[in-house]
Amino acid sequence: LCVEGKQRLYAYCAKRGIPHKRVGKLIVANGKEQVARLTVLRSAGAANGVHDLRMLSGGEARSMEPQLRADAALLSPSTGILDSHSYMLSLLADAEAAGAT
Repeated sequence: LCVEGKQRLYAYCAKRGIPHKRVGKLIVANGKEQVARLTVLRSAGAANGVHDLRMLSGGEARSMEPQLRADAALLSPSTGILDSHSYMLSLLADAEAAGAT
């Protein structure tokens, strides 16, 4: 549901002209325990249809974010942002067009 929802949200934003961008997200880990948890997160994501997650070394993560302190990171490249105000106005317009008052 989350993967389909993400795809549908990006499509809705594109169709309605809502500003949005796939900026990616790093989930960082420090220490062996946290690095192991990243592996579990990646496996859970894959089991749920999230196939673009990528494990990064600390150096690879720092090449993206130089001030970052991490032993490893999980990159979610398709995570994004949207203009929430434009999104809410678009939903309001859709609701009103469907008869909401």
